[in-house]
This record gives sequence, C-alpha cells and structure tokens, in this order.
Amino acid sequence: MQAVPSEFLAIDRKERANRPFFDLDLRTPEVRTCDFDDVVIEFDPERAMVEAARCIHCPDPAPCMVACPTANDIPSAMWLIEQGRFVEAAGIYHKTSSLPEVCGRVCPHEALCQGSCVLNKHHQPVLCGELEAFTVDYERRTSGYTIPIGKAKNKRVAVIGAGPAGLGCADILIQKGYDVTIFESKPAPGGLLVYGIPNFKLSKEVWQEKWEEFEKAGVKFAPNTYIGKDKTIDGLFEEGFEAVFIGVGSEIDAKMEDTPAQTCPACTKPQTSSSAATWKPTSSLRVCASRLRSADAL
Repeated sequence: MQAVPSEFLAIDRKERANRPFFDLDLRTPEVRTCDFDDVVIEFDPERAMVEAARCIHCPDPAPCMVACPTANDIPSAMWLIEQGRFVEAAGIYHKTSSLPEVCGRVCPHEALCQGSCVLNKHHQPVLCGELEAFTVDYERRTSGYTIPIGKAKNKRVAVIGAGPAGLGCADILIQKGYDVTIFESKPAPGGLLVYGIPNFKLSKEVWQEKWEEFEKAGVKFAPNTYIGKDKTIDGLFEEGFEAVFIGVGSEIDAKMEDTPAQTCPACTKPQTSSSAATWKPTSSLRVCASRLRSADAL
C-alpha cells in the first residue's frame, strides 16, 4: 500500500501527461575523456521537483511500483519530491531498499520502473531512477542517515560476502537487533559495487559513504577471509554464530555468444558481465529479504 494515496489526489493528470520532458544533463565528451567521474550531472532541487511533478499518479498499485524488484513506493516518493520534501522521500526508499543510493544509479530503470511508466505510451517516462539517487544524496548532505538499530537479541549472524546480497542481509538483520559480521575474501567491502562497476556509473565516494553507515551501525567486517580455506562454515558455528548467510555472488564469466570477436585470438577476454552478476539472483534475494522483514529468521 502506498504511503500517499496518490490515486485520490486532486490533480490534472492530462495536463501532467503533456508537460515537457527534459532529458538527463550529461557532461560533455571532451570533459569526460579526462577522467572517470560520473557521466550524469545530478539534479538540483528545482530540477528534481519539476521532474517529479510529471508523475500522473496511477491507481495503487502503480505499474512502476509493481516493476520495482524491491517494491519501492515510487508514487509517494514522487509526490513528496514535488512538494520539496526530499528527506521524507528518501525515507520512503529506505523502507524497502537497503542500497537506494546504489539502485538509483545502477538499476536498469528503462527495463523496470521507467520502462513500466504509463507515460511511455505517448511521451517519455518520469526519471525516477535519478530522482531516487537525488533524494538519498540530499538527505546525506543535509541531515545525514543512520541505519536504525533494533533491540539487541544477543545473537550473532555471519554473512559471507560483502557484495549487494550480503549488505542487504546485514542491513535487515542489524535493524532486527542481530550482531552481524561480514566475511569477505577481498581486502575491501562492496563486492561488485567496488570491483565490478566503474566510477562513471557508481563513484567510490558514494559507496564509501554508504559503507560508513554500516560501520556506525555496528556491522563488523573481516576482510581477506576466504570461507572454505581460511575458515569453514562449520567453524563459524563453532565460533558462536547461530546463522550463516551465503552471498558470494557470481564469479563465472558470462560468455558473449555469437559475437564477431568471440573467437578472435587478438581480442582480450571480456570482463564478467555486471548484468548477469547483478540481476539473475534478484528474485530469490527479494524472497529472502521479504522473509527477513516479515518474521525473525532465527
């Protein structure tokens, strides 16, 4: 259910549907060739309000909300952004997403929320992905965000893998009062967010700020620890952990079948497909997250 019953809003939907569309502002190629920084120029408050006001607020459940893997209450967020209530809009995203500042940047919005926007029939969709990133960034710059910590249960949970799956699990568990330790085979946390996504899509600064939120919430991190070699799952239980979540990600290359350069000896081996590594486990991860939110896992 939407926080704002937008289908009952007294607005002129036809007028909204015909408002002009302004595409994302991008840094020029001449400037972008000098660094690896963000390609997209982020919204300012006025630009965000104008874009959010294009939403025609479909009946609940809105198509964009249904298409979102985390079921973000996008219509309610759009209404709050339109009113200039950016921090409240960020709160809407935090309710259903553990990494809204990441999803707002790297999700394939054109295939999900924006792809399902009814404005696509005769116009351009609302740029809800960029608006999601804007609200969370605005919140961090102005009031800051702290992961809410639940009443301590005095139960320890080991999370294997510091990528999106492990981080999402840790976020939910810490809010339920569990003591969480993340084990990671690499030196730094983040998984695909750090080692797979380039800076021009997701800057390391954005990720570092997010990770600091986990640290402040009390999440412990054990780097350079390969489960199966340095430690075993049985060993983790012997250490006192009462549950183990395995979120090691996909480390198998996604082959580019039927492409002209696939068998060319002069071509280098392609990197692991970020889309394959990110989106294939989405449905199962969503089920796990839903279960964790609805009832204690332990």
